[in-house]
Amino acid sequence: MKYDTLLFDMDGTVMETAPGVIKGFKYALSQMGLSFPDVPERFFMGPPLEYSFREFVKLPEERIAEAIRLYRVYYNATGIMECEVYEGLRELLGRLNELGVKCLVASSKPEPFVNRILKQFGLDGCFFFAAGSDLGGRWGEKHEVIARALEEGEVTDISRCLMVGDRSYDIIGAKKMGMDSCGVLWGYGTREEFEESGAEYIAQKPMEVVDIL
Repeated sequence: MKYDTLLFDMDGTVMETAPGVIKGFKYALSQMGLSFPDVPERFFMGPPLEYSFREFVKLPEERIAEAIRLYRVYYNATGIMECEVYEGLRELLGRLNELGVKCLVASSKPEPFVNRILKQFGLDGCFFFAAGSDLGGRWGEKHEVIARALEEGEVTDISRCLMVGDRSYDIIGAKKMGMDSCGVLWGYGTREEFEESGAEYIAQKPMEVVDIL
């Protein structure tokens, strides 16, 4: 096999999490007396919360921390479980486990949320380690959480690693770490987005990832 370690993004790659995430943004903004911006909802899927509130909502810096706090009030209570596993993902992870591929999660979502979702949906046993951002702001950039996943996953040969994600942030983060990447079309990204950001592979269905190996 060309790759023996696969890193998976969470939102839009393993889980369809948009319902809870978008409701979290709308709740936070409504509590602040603001409306949801006139941009596609998929833009909010992938980047860190701070980035989204700054770039898409155009919040001033002094209001971002409060927006994140309000988002998490909703998400931690309700939004976290407003999601589902993508069709074909259980089969993909099962096959990768059979082949002896080390599977890791590298997500911009806070690590406690990542692990709670994986356990709730019975996917925690499919991954050697699940890395996410820190609630205090550490590992906020994609390449930082990838680095954490590799460290905790005891991975040393990056040339045999493949990042699998649904947004350009995943592809760019992988490039910063010097590893190959695969963009997936069942999430929130587009083929054009992956081509522009330089993904080595693009998969339309989950089991196509096995063929890349």
